Amino acid sequence: MELWDLYDAHRRPLNRTHVRGEPLSPGEFHLVAEVCTVNRKGELLLTLRSGEKQKYPNLWECTGGSVLAGEESLQGAVRELFEETGIRAAPEELRYLCSTAEPFDAPFCHMDFYLLVKDAPLTDLVMQPGETVSARWAGRDEVADMIRSGQIARPVAERLVRQGALMEAALREMGLPEA
Repeated sequence: MELWDLYDAHRRPLNRTHVRGEPLSPGEFHLVAEVCTVNRKGELLLTLRSGEKQKYPNLWECTGGSVLAGEESLQGAVRELFEETGIRAAPEELRYLCSTAEPFDAPFCHMDFYLLVKDAPLTDLVMQPGETVSARWAGRDEVADMIRSGQIARPVAERLVRQGALMEAALREMGLPEA
């Protein structure tokens, strides 16, 4: 059983936990962390969602998921990255980009976005059974084409479009090609 900490719309803790899969009450939010991993060539790591997934099966996404009860957002981001790809990252390797409060196709969540620059050979990645089945690196134009053609899960595609400028600015600051 997976438990989430609950927050209000302003991200104040409600000091209650929630069982994943049960409906949230109005005004309740949980925390989600998403990691955009970019290699030194400026390519974005995308993972293919398992066909077993109820939402958006067989579509590409960035790594992420719900933060567990008792975890901080950054801890959840590091854990999700490892669980879904086998990539080990120290918390200080992730760069915080922004947070949003959004309807995540229900339930509502506060979503934190992180950037990780890491060269990880696809052959070294370990997919999480039932979650991810494949991975690929995609350049900026390829990601845009995948968004246009509906190959990237709709909520992820929308976030990539909204947060793209932040990610590109962070990559420029680091002297790396833009994803």
